[in-house]
Order: sequence, then C-alpha cells, then structure tokens
Amino acid sequence: AIINNNAGRRIKFERCIWLLDGKQVADAPDAWINAPAEGEHTCTLIVEVDDQKVKREVQFKTDALAVKR
Repeated sequence: AIINNNAGRRIKFERCIWLLDGKQVADAPDAWINAPAEGEHTCTLIVEVDDQKVKREVQFKTDALAVKR
C-alpha cells in the first residue's frame, strides 16, 4: 500500500500501525488479516511522520454469508 497525504502525494513515514477494534493487527503499510466476526468494527491507521502521529479511522460492518453446497 502507498500512504499519501491529503494532496495525494506519497509521504515517507517512520512507522505505521493498523488497529482493528483497538487491537494492533499489523505494523506494515500493506498487510492481510482474516475478516473479523460478524458485526460493526473500527479500522484505524496510525502513521508516524516527522515526530507526529497521524490517525485515520473508518467504521464498517461485516455480515455472515450463507454458502450453498
């Protein structure tokens, strides 16, 4: 993944952390995790740039999927 600023320019960062529902799940800009359980969740990205921490959050909902066999 590429991390950009609000103007769409790529930024150099010292560290990034992904949180899912407040728990750290990754510490790289590009990571893969299993889908969380059914329900509402919050995904947070914290990026450290020039001794500052920038945090962005998004809320989302997962639903169960019925699979026919």
